[in-house]
Amino acid sequence: MEVEATEPALQGERQTTTVLVATAGGMRLSTAHDNLPSGVSLRDDEIGWRDAPGRLAHMLGAAGAGAARDMPSFTSSTPGRPTRTPIITEQRSAEGAMSKTLLLVRHAKSSWDDPDLADYARPLNKRGKRDAAAMAQRVAHRPDRPERIVTSPATRARRTAEAMAAALGFEPESLVVDPRIYDATVTSLLEVIRSLDDRHARVMLVGHHPGITETVNALTDAALEKMPTCSVAEMRVEVPSWADVREGGAVLIELLTPKDDVRE
Repeated sequence: MEVEATEPALQGERQTTTVLVATAGGMRLSTAHDNLPSGVSLRDDEIGWRDAPGRLAHMLGAAGAGAARDMPSFTSSTPGRPTRTPIITEQRSAEGAMSKTLLLVRHAKSSWDDPDLADYARPLNKRGKRDAAAMAQRVAHRPDRPERIVTSPATRARRTAEAMAAALGFEPESLVVDPRIYDATVTSLLEVIRSLDDRHARVMLVGHHPGITETVNALTDAALEKMPTCSVAEMRVEVPSWADVREGGAVLIELLTPKDDVRE
């Protein structure tokens, strides 16, 4: 896999683009005038140089980890031009597919203290609040941080999503609340996934058991019996659009749990 970072600058009246090309075999710099080099695509989400080593290591695997650690740290200082953050992009395959990251989250532990409270309105209990905050920090420090969070409208799911948003530096109003996720089946959750905005290549969905667990199993070759509360299943899918996601079409990268164990 090849990863490219671009840093536009001006030379006189011409546009110059310096490109850092990283592969498992090393890195090289190339420069193009006026137009971006072939194969470079710009994304709305821009990742600064200080975030790039971890992302490159994640994308290139163990073979590229050393190269990623050696990646230079600098920003543009071109006179008269605002600094622009370099961009890390993954090249598309010959079929035009691009890697997308899907994180399915089961909400944190909820309270049953009030027997008269509707299921929809149950809040997080003390353990749930603690786990949500801790897991949010773990997600925030991963290379493939989500760009968008979509949550069930149930209180326990929204509070879990809000903890994730806070750790990621998202504004609370940026959360997308989708009623289809509450009490959803695999079919319903796949509809939600397929309707995601393609401008976001890394998306988190916060929902409920059994729908979340069953959807992870349906998308991957996993055979999870029950995802623990506040666990995060990170999956990768190679599709040109979220609309093309199909059962069996994803790879389970990792299952994160508050106890780092699939059993609760």
